[in-house]
Amino acid sequence: MSDHMNQADVPNTGPGPGPHQPDAVEHATEDLLIERPDLGPGCHTLVIAGEAVPKQHAERPRQPLRAASKAKRRT
Repeated sequence: MSDHMNQADVPNTGPGPGPHQPDAVEHATEDLLIERPDLGPGCHTLVIAGEAVPKQHAERPRQPLRAASKAKRRT
């Protein structure tokens, strides 16, 4: 047996997901408003394009910020 480890045997100790783990964090492709009924009627959380969508809000209803601002102008 060899005393040295080859590169495949070295554990991944750096930051971020390991080499075989997919990146489970969703990033917004556009500015989003995520509904937050837990904060009260009509409340939303803004996620700017490129930022990570908080995991606790990933399944909540959302809409693009542009659509929300157009709807507000009509009323």
